[in-house]
Amino acid sequence: MRYQNKVITTFLVILFLIVYLVYYKDKNKITAQSFSSNFNIKEIKLRNEPVFYLKAKIWGVSGNHTRILLSKKPDNDFNNEQDIVFYTDMIFYRISLNQDSLIIYAESCSISNVTRNFSDKIKIVELNDNDQIFYYTKNYVELNLKKISVYDSLH
Repeated sequence: MRYQNKVITTFLVILFLIVYLVYYKDKNKITAQSFSSNFNIKEIKLRNEPVFYLKAKIWGVSGNHTRILLSKKPDNDFNNEQDIVFYTDMIFYRISLNQDSLIIYAESCSISNVTRNFSDKIKIVELNDNDQIFYYTKNYVELNLKKISVYDSLH
């Protein structure tokens, strides 16, 4: 009987340690980074227009959810109905020479819900195939474009 109590006690101690190590120790540890820490926001100022914000976000256990939004609000929220959504990890952009419009270059398959009432100062150029995407990715600096990527927020 004494031997049986030792075995049960040992088993319970080991079980307790396993539960502690698996659940409680990692509970206070951030396994997936918080929403704001993986958020990249760039402010876009056009002449005679309100400020626009490009927001890039990556999340998920394996980092497999990416989204870039063009928004009129600077907060960390994503509003898929009010903002222009790009389901991709990177877009290119530039402000026109006279500073009155924003030109965005994005994969055509990544563009969602472009609202016409968002602003007539936004022009979206669709990149339709891998050759175009590769060209812009490789040459965006020479083309005087800027880039926003979900991976910029990880540095």
